[in-house]
Amino acid sequence: MNKPFNVLPHDLEKAVTHYSCSYSCITRAENALVEGDYDLVIKRAEDLIRSAKQLKNMQHKKYLIDEVIGEIKGPTLFVINIEGR
Repeated sequence: MNKPFNVLPHDLEKAVTHYSCSYSCITRAENALVEGDYDLVIKRAEDLIRSAKQLKNMQHKKYLIDEVIGEIKGPTLFVINIEGR
């Protein structure tokens, strides 16, 4: 399971913003639904989806970078060719 803030350090502030936006969108969509403002419900749902996609992309970017770093830090075989003179 992915954790919401499993992102690169430079993406953390942006991730917090999108995470907070997601909760706000859910609450605002619920309130709009109760009031019967279906256009606003749709708008908040679109905002929620946009924020969720951004969070997913940031997590995926971190995953890819972690994979690359893991490969670099993993076992490495060096072949040294020493020629005698």
